Amino acid sequence: LFALGMIKVVSEMKIPVTALGNNMLIHKKAYLDAGGYESLPFSITEDFVLFRAITKKGWQFKNLFNIAVLAQSKPINTIIELLHQRKRWMKGAMQLPFILVSLLFVQALFYPVIVTGLVIGLLTLKGFVILSICKIFLQWLFITFLLKKINSLYLTKYLLIYEGYSSILWITLMIFYFLPFKIRWKGRKY
Repeated sequence: LFALGMIKVVSEMKIPVTALGNNMLIHKKAYLDAGGYESLPFSITEDFVLFRAITKKGWQFKNLFNIAVLAQSKPINTIIELLHQRKRWMKGAMQLPFILVSLLFVQALFYPVIVTGLVIGLLTLKGFVILSICKIFLQWLFITFLLKKINSLYLTKYLLIYEGYSSILWITLMIFYFLPFKIRWKGRKY
């Protein structure tokens, strides 16, 4: 939800980021103009590659964010599957414009960086607490706004757990991404 919201914000600024394959609609003329999947190089982020090909041809894009177009996917069953899924997504994300990749790294490394700043004395405990509260509060406001748009405010009870989950996942994923493991996706290794 957080990622979808961020994609929506960036898309509203007319920056082509991506479309998500599980809920993507493409005009037939745009698909054919881009040559379709047949003309695109193989990619494990095929929806992203198709989106880029279509936007390079000058076609417009719009990311919708409302309950009427909400598509839900089955959850990942194991942590290893989750890491492989996110590593695959990161392969596509690394092809985004530098500024967007930088913002993803800021999100991923927020706590490691401020903890390091605290340990080496560049940041006081008060500064650490203020930065952490600001991040959590702003993120909470944003996610609450998103949940309200899809009539799911009951999920706000998970936001504090989400902060810990997200931080641990980002750190673990950063390590997993750079390990030489092949990505497992749909029963294959890439």
